[in-house]
Amino acid sequence: MEEYENLTGVLKFEYDSANLANKNDIYQPVKNEKGIYFTCTPYNEKNPKRPIMLSADKLLYITIITSDIPYIVARAKTHGFNDFNIATPEMMRNFPWTEHYRYYVDLYDIEVINGFISKGIPLTDFSKDAIPCWKQASYRRLSKDVTLKINKIFSSYNDLIKF
Repeated sequence: MEEYENLTGVLKFEYDSANLANKNDIYQPVKNEKGIYFTCTPYNEKNPKRPIMLSADKLLYITIITSDIPYIVARAKTHGFNDFNIATPEMMRNFPWTEHYRYYVDLYDIEVINGFISKGIPLTDFSKDAIPCWKQASYRRLSKDVTLKINKIFSSYNDLIKF
């Protein structure tokens, strides 16, 4: 856990209320055409807001939104957002959803909980004070205490899949 102690935890949500994941699916990180794992954030043409908060000093907790509750299913480091992290026409052909979710950050040192999404860490295990207003967000910064708690839970899994 020492390798994560200087990183700020961020819940990075995947899926949304219009497109919910099945909790009985298995999460797999997505690779772009260059073989780099990545995660995206929404792009609003009228008000393009770059995800600069997703910087290199963050530890991302990939959180899948299902029809009942969100589950944390993976943690990953990132090099952070830069001005070149915008979906290319090739990415949009390969991953049509990147037309709406154009901004991305690369992921590395990814650890995924082995099994169904529902085997992940349910956000309902945390108080609303610990993780405020997770609805309608693409990502949420976490306190140091919550980050430590999530890392402790991750460390209790002995069958994490590493990418």
